[in-house]
Amino acid sequence: MSQHREWPLVFFTVLTQLAVGVFVLWGVSAVILPAIGSGGIPELDSQPVLIVTLSSLVAGGMAAAFHLGRPAGAFFSLSHLRRSWLSREALFSIGFGVVVALVLVLEIAGLGRTLESAVVFAGVVLGFVLIAAISRLYRLRTVPAWNHGGTPAMFFTTSFLTGASTLMLIFLLTGTEPVQAVEFAGFSNRFIVVLVFLQAAIFVGTSIGLSAKGRTELESVRLLATTLRLPLAARWLFASTGLLLLVFGTLPWLDVVACGLLLVSEVLGRFLFYGVYQRSGF
Repeated sequence: MSQHREWPLVFFTVLTQLAVGVFVLWGVSAVILPAIGSGGIPELDSQPVLIVTLSSLVAGGMAAAFHLGRPAGAFFSLSHLRRSWLSREALFSIGFGVVVALVLVLEIAGLGRTLESAVVFAGVVLGFVLIAAISRLYRLRTVPAWNHGGTPAMFFTTSFLTGASTLMLIFLLTGTEPVQAVEFAGFSNRFIVVLVFLQAAIFVGTSIGLSAKGRTELESVRLLATTLRLPLAARWLFASTGLLLLVFGTLPWLDVVACGLLLVSEVLGRFLFYGVYQRSGF
């Protein structure tokens, strides 16, 4: 894959996964858990969260259309639902966007928490299905660097890490002050720490696993150590710096910087994912 063709895919996948992560974490903590009487954070302002989710989906969709060369041709990606994971991915993306838009309408209109909870639950399920479909699209036998369990694991951790970081940014930048938001921020910090360490373990494990296999796999690992060494170093430098600021920072603006660095590190991580693309001989 040439680098200029990678970037639209980088932004499509990261922005889509970010949208799912934001919606799922918000939906579970602010709508579903309070609806079933299990705590949560019902006092949080939902509209900024939903607007950010929709905006991320739209921006990701525009990036995907640009990748196809002719944006008008994006509609034809839905024409092979029975056989193509690309078509299913497009369908689930549209369906998820429709659900998020419906939740926003319900939130603005105030048409009832019970109905909104049911729609949010459907959106959470559809979000998981969407990330699963995106990751399944890349499980290609002809690309050994992608065809392993680390791909869906990394896609799901990216979704929740970017989602948690973005929710933190929304809370910090919109001046959200309820006690529940502070509690959620504390939970998010711990959640993000776990996810970054999990991603590091996935990266090391898959790299070692690929190194022990065939020539194509070894070439993908070699690319990380040579051609891609600078973005690789930047990816983990940004992640570790963001983590340190998040854990030890005492000022709100340091949390903003930390979340920004974590988001950039995820974009670089996805760039590396496409950068190790090597086709096998069959």
